[in-house]
Parts: sequence; structure tokens; C-alpha cells
Amino acid sequence: MTLGWNDSVGLVVADVDDTLAPPFHDLGDELADELTALLASGVRMLLASGAGLEGIRERVVSRLPAELRAGVLVAHCNGAEVYGFDERGEQREQVMFSVVDAAHRATLRGAVHMAELLMKEFDLAHAEGRPSRGAALLDDRGVQVTLDLSGPAERDPVLARARELLEESGLDVEARPGGASAVDLVLPHVDKGHAVRALIGCGLAGPGEVEVWGDQFSVRGGGADVAMAMAVPQGSRVISFRAVPPWDVPAVPGMRIWPGPRHLDEGVLDHLRTRRNR
Repeated sequence: MTLGWNDSVGLVVADVDDTLAPPFHDLGDELADELTALLASGVRMLLASGAGLEGIRERVVSRLPAELRAGVLVAHCNGAEVYGFDERGEQREQVMFSVVDAAHRATLRGAVHMAELLMKEFDLAHAEGRPSRGAALLDDRGVQVTLDLSGPAERDPVLARARELLEESGLDVEARPGGASAVDLVLPHVDKGHAVRALIGCGLAGPGEVEVWGDQFSVRGGGADVAMAMAVPQGSRVISFRAVPPWDVPAVPGMRIWPGPRHLDEGVLDHLRTRRNR
């Protein structure tokens, strides 16, 4: 059983980690081929992720043909900023959208210090390449500070402690779970929905032309993709490629749970293949 392909789609708004590729992995060959065909058909993509711009560019955008990258936009760091690409496939220098100003960046300097304190308190070494048990990646992305840990068991106590320290400090920053094993230190007014809403409002897609792909739609868990679901025009189809209980998804008319049998990036691949099999 599949959901079937919607031929009216002109813009896909997609999460990256787990939805398009496992964290710290590149876009797979088969999925890259299907997304290439999608872009070549005229459909545009807005990649809205908690990941940083450089990582999304290297792991996903670089796997797509340079001549098609002008159809891709990247809303990185939970939608704090959006960048596009020119006809040669090079990233444009000018930011298209941002909710972070100089004062916000100064506030985030305090978040870097907070992350360093957390690493010291939990006796975490600085990882090289990717996190491992006892070693974390501290990534200052300018508009967000991220601590990548080895897994949820190591991440959850760090997340709880980060929230305690932030409350004590009065720093205007929130600690949020990022993906499966990261702690994101984010400005409170930042979420994926702001970027999605702003770009669609500028005419990026018309009514009935938007489809959303994600895997973190749990309302109870405060999933980061919920903001995307709430930001798109009414009537847009929103697909969760992670199996979640129907009672724990946003109350939007177009919400669907991918029926499987495969999920996450493999489910996205199956969904894209329905374009050729209809």
C-alpha cells in the first residue's frame, strides 16, 4: 500500500536527517537519482533541517547535479537562515531569509560557553569527525550551537542539564533535542515554520502545490517537523516517514503516516518511485 504520487506538487519541503539520509551519512545513490529526476521535472525542494548549512550542502546538495541545484533551497539550523544556489550550482553569498541579527549572534556567544560547560561537566572529549561514547561534537554554527552525542542515552541527561543551566543563567536561548542524539541551543523565536511560511508567502509555491516530508512530528515530543506541518497552506499533504501513533501527530487536514513497509529515507525512496509506477 502507498499514498500515491500527487502530480500537482511543485514544492517539496523536506527534513534532512533520517528523512533523506541517516545522520552523518550522505544522500544515498538511489535516492539521489530519484531526487535528480524530481528536480528535472520542475519540482523545487526546500530542505528544512536542524543541521548546519555546510553539512547539508556536503551530504545532500553536492550529491545532486550542479545544473539542477538552483531548484534547491536550504533552511539550516532549524530555519534560522535560508540560502539558495545559482545556475552553476554554487551557493549564493546573499542570505535569502534570516531571523538572526547581530544582537542574537551576541547572545549565542553565551550558548557556546554553555556548551563548553556541559562538555566539562559530563567529562566529554571533543570528537573528531563524528561523536562516539564519551566524545561529542561541539559545532558553533553562528545562528545555533549544537552538541552532537553518541545516542539518546548520552544525549538526554545533557539536554536536561542544559535546560537547568539556561534557566539559572537567564540566557535567552532554548535547549532542544536535535535529531536522535543532538542538543541544539537555539534562539527561542527560531523554528522551521518561520522560514517555510516566509518563502511560500513570497510565491515559492501556489495553493495545493506543497508537500511536506519529515520524521519528527510527535506533538507530545515537541518534534521539530511539527512547525513545518503548521506552516504550509491548508490542503497540503504532510507525510511522516516515521511510524507514529495517529493521536500524536499535528491536527492538520493533510497529515498522513507513511504505511511502509520501509520507513525514513527508505520510505522516501519508495514514495518517489511511485512517480514512475503510476
